[in-house]
Amino acid sequence: GACCYDNNGVAECANWMLETNCNNLVGIFSANQKCDEVQCQGPPDLTGSCCHPKISYVNESGVFPVRCLDSLTEYKCGLLQGTWSQASQCIALGESCPQYGACCYDNNGVAACANWMLETNCDKLVGTFSEDKICGEIRCQNPSTQNNPELESTGACCIRANGKVICREMVSENICLKNNGVFSKNIKCVEIKCSPELEPEGACCIRDGRFAECREWISMSECKKKNGEFNEDKDCKEIYCTAEPEGSCCMRFGKNVKCEDWVFEKECMNMGGEFTPGEDCRKTGCVMGEQVSEKTTTTYKLYVIDKLPTTTLMRLITPQLLK
Repeated sequence: GACCYDNNGVAECANWMLETNCNNLVGIFSANQKCDEVQCQGPPDLTGSCCHPKISYVNESGVFPVRCLDSLTEYKCGLLQGTWSQASQCIALGESCPQYGACCYDNNGVAACANWMLETNCDKLVGTFSEDKICGEIRCQNPSTQNNPELESTGACCIRANGKVICREMVSENICLKNNGVFSKNIKCVEIKCSPELEPEGACCIRDGRFAECREWISMSECKKKNGEFNEDKDCKEIYCTAEPEGSCCMRFGKNVKCEDWVFEKECMNMGGEFTPGEDCRKTGCVMGEQVSEKTTTTYKLYVIDKLPTTTLMRLITPQLLK
């Protein structure tokens, strides 16, 4: 019969197939029919959640950025400059898709506030972040005196921001250290020289199975504590941070061969298999169901001929002497 199968995202059809061979291609079998009698459809686009897309919604209160959208393809999420998570809903992302909020920061000694900030961006301003709040709902004070104006001293703080070492004045020691800075009590920036050898900061890609999260402008040591991949002086838009790669896993047990599609490398290694990233079993030469006869020294393999004029797939049984 005819077999409809997926060839790298393109629907293709093969004539004169046995149902067992169609199953090996993870295809849809139509008995006693030819390809011109069936209609093959490609695989559905995978959808997931899109975190921090660059769009906003409007109501009677104003304009608000969208934190997360469900049921988007990776391509559409990319058009919106968001972070895509496969087969996941926004409600399940939790801290990996943080809320926007208000940021109180010191603007040359004057308390200032910015709406719709992410905490990582507020940290760049050495500010105080209030999650899921807007400036009209909070009262900003000088960040250096917000906690205890009588006891907390201020000074200059050398920090790394956007790949450069900068100095902020009138910053408390606690806030400076929180942002991996070097604090100088009761000192102004013109009185010190910030060392360019501060611990590097950048983007940190943290992978956990089928999920990946990118955090911006954190220190190298903090990224390593989270078992992340550190990218110095980069933000999340400049790196490729995706979940752990999947692929095929070819396992050999004596005279038998077994192949499993779309497993993680660690899973394959734990099973004692050979991992091939981004490929399924059909493309690695490790065919599912391949067996060696117990009585002879002849092996039987399935070969796919895909360059014939009619794109016909043929089963060729070829004996080969085992070495």
